[in-house]
Amino acid sequence: SSIDFILFEIHGWWLNVIAFLAIVWLTNLYNFLDGIDGYAGTEAVMVGLGLFLFFHYPLGLVIVAASLGFLLFNWHQASIFMGDIGSTTLGFIFAVFVFFDTSHGNIYVWLILLSLFWFDATLTLIRRYRNGEKITQAHKKHAYQRLTQSGWGHDKVVLFSIGFNLIFLVLLYFMENVWIVFILNIIALYTIMKLIDTKKSFI
Repeated sequence: SSIDFILFEIHGWWLNVIAFLAIVWLTNLYNFLDGIDGYAGTEAVMVGLGLFLFFHYPLGLVIVAASLGFLLFNWHQASIFMGDIGSTTLGFIFAVFVFFDTSHGNIYVWLILLSLFWFDATLTLIRRYRNGEKITQAHKKHAYQRLTQSGWGHDKVVLFSIGFNLIFLVLLYFMENVWIVFILNIIALYTIMKLIDTKKSFI
């Protein structure tokens, strides 16, 4: 098996290394991003939709239904919470599905579906490392956290994330070239990060 990035492929033992690191990272970062009411739950709804629409897995609809039921009680003000077990389990499930079908550029579909979470977590980790911070220590520097610190309510952050995800779900559905959608996705995410920096400094 291999991961088809369209421009190149990764296979052999490199594939095993990347798959292991990606599964560990995604499992943990989903937990890191479960920090405000409704955020991780709505992300699960969007990823579940993508799982069904683009890969035709019925489990996607199960995830959507379960997440919507959970969100009835997890929307701000939340009465129940996902917790470490719930968030890491979702992260692990999504990470495993990433490697079920990595042909024909499907890896980009997954990178887009999960982009709000992996981009925020990865860029924040890199920036903290470059600032000389201890990356193993807890912090509140993820983009969604800095938005709430700048005055955005939980609902506003979550609704923004829903809108962002819906835009790229639609683009993925109607545009044939997933590579172009991925480039647009990264540009949009980086622009959002820079705008958040103006509202709440990273330092």
